[in-house]
Amino acid sequence: MIPPFFLDVKPTSTVLDTCAAPGSKTFQLLEMLHAGAGGDVIPGGYVVANDSDSKRCNLLTHQTKRMASPCLIVTNHEGQKFPVIRHEDKTEVMLFDRILCDVPCSGDGTLRKAPDLWRRWNVGMGLGLHRIQLKIVMKACELLQVGGKLVYSTCSLNPIENEAVVAEILRRTEGSFELMDVSSMLPQLKRRPGMKTWKVRDKQGWISSFAELEGMDESTPGAKRAKADRMKKVPKSCFPDEASDAMPLERSSRIFPHDDNTGGFFISVFKKVANYSQFKPKEQPKEEAKPEAKAEDVKAEKPAVKEEEAKPEASATPTAAGASAEDAGYKVGKEGEKLRVRRWRGIDPVVPVDDEAVKQSLRDFYGIKKDNFDIGQSFVTRTPKGAMPKRIYYVSDSVRRILDEDKRQDIRVTSVGVKIFEKQSNKNVKTAYRIAQEGLPAVLPLMSKQIFRPTLEEFMSLLRERTLVIPDPPPGYEAPKAEEGGDASEGGDGGYIKKQHMLERASVEDPGTLEQFKSINMGCCVAMMKDEDAERLGFVFDGKPLAISCWRGTITVNLLTSKIETDQLLDKFPKELRGERKPRQLPPHNKNEIAKAKAAAAKEEDYVMVEKEDAKQEA
Repeated sequence: MIPPFFLDVKPTSTVLDTCAAPGSKTFQLLEMLHAGAGGDVIPGGYVVANDSDSKRCNLLTHQTKRMASPCLIVTNHEGQKFPVIRHEDKTEVMLFDRILCDVPCSGDGTLRKAPDLWRRWNVGMGLGLHRIQLKIVMKACELLQVGGKLVYSTCSLNPIENEAVVAEILRRTEGSFELMDVSSMLPQLKRRPGMKTWKVRDKQGWISSFAELEGMDESTPGAKRAKADRMKKVPKSCFPDEASDAMPLERSSRIFPHDDNTGGFFISVFKKVANYSQFKPKEQPKEEAKPEAKAEDVKAEKPAVKEEEAKPEASATPTAAGASAEDAGYKVGKEGEKLRVRRWRGIDPVVPVDDEAVKQSLRDFYGIKKDNFDIGQSFVTRTPKGAMPKRIYYVSDSVRRILDEDKRQDIRVTSVGVKIFEKQSNKNVKTAYRIAQEGLPAVLPLMSKQIFRPTLEEFMSLLRERTLVIPDPPPGYEAPKAEEGGDASEGGDGGYIKKQHMLERASVEDPGTLEQFKSINMGCCVAMMKDEDAERLGFVFDGKPLAISCWRGTITVNLLTSKIETDQLLDKFPKELRGERKPRQLPPHNKNEIAKAKAAAAKEEDYVMVEKEDAKQEA
């Protein structure tokens, strides 16, 4: 959790987290990105969070969704093979000005929280990871723009994974990178300087220098094979040399568990002062590359083998060798229109929401009419063109530019932006989309309709009971007429009144709240805590009071959040406001209890059945 503080992230920063899962550091980076922007302003920068494991990418998405940031892209690539995105002129590439390389490591600095490392640790762990760590950070060096910062960090104290990697970076970049002195940053953090000299240990014993390894006996075939095997497992970059003696390795920071009562960390901060390499156009591979070791599977001195990244699926119109970047990743529609197609197996492309009917329904129903806001540019989906989007995501302008630049779909995007709308099947509402709770903080500043502010008592009742009764029907609601000879309770106003009195629930009684509901249409809406209540209770986030996604029916307003989310939210309120919640009951386990439960459920939800019948008659 310490390395992100050394990156000095600003609202305009373009950040790459090469090994991001499970997401704690990515969440910090997003917080820093949004902190400087303030209010409802969307930062001009973005964070690309990458990880090599698709399952860990899903965990990363779950961890960061509470930030509700439209400035996030989650990608699935091996860190040492992160793709290069070229601009349309094909001469410049997309570079980052902040890169975090919290690389896979042996984790021997986490002995306090993982005591089983005492049993599992061996000298081969650091040696097996050294090459992969070096490849990841060297790739990051290429992706960093001149003047940018790169933080290399591990949760290990092994110099083979730390100072040896730092020294090799400085050797290979030939003066293009300098090691920064960060001793003035975080002055309360106790740290120790990086090591200048160290020995290397393998199974056979200690080695002082690479020259000692080269001078091993090879008079017999067996000795020659042993030397070759040893030199293969212990590369030259593991050792200090005369060049590293002149390097300011002491500027690195070693954080020991017993100094700060934390885990053990190693941190080095680089600054790119000159360009040391030039990107070349990627040629078509003539043969499949050899598989590389997967970092997390390295054990002892025998790294496990991982297959190459999943090959792109063949599109409807395969791209020939030498085809332009504009044509790759697209197929031609019936009228010559370019349609974006799937390249990565199991991952649909990200496309803009261009259905005018969908966009207009969102504008009209939720009042999304903010100045200079274009739904077609900021709202994206993964539903193929021609079909109604199932989910709609909100992305910032900077993220959208990246997606537009990546015409070949070189980036394997597993998640982008924040989910704000989900399709629902109710036919009695004016839009087919409801607000996702996770995206509510992002979409709320854009809304001017479907928002009500209940009293604190009503807000707490809504959280406790998950339902509030509304005496008056929604605007434009016409109750179905009773059939000739039928009871008034079967339709018309009589049926509405009967359903209302069937519910023994808390109801909306405050005149001010009732007045607000006159403009709330049937469908999704937002309950927002009043400013004075939110400030008094400390529920103000980024200048906005607490809000929760709801659904307005004919006679009730219901929460759209899960029971677990609601309980977690209630636990944050003072005990005197929480009140008594209904205890969780065990499911019935015999015939009598099952019969009683069914009867109670039928009585409790009778009003729902009546509403469904009304809906059928209206349809």
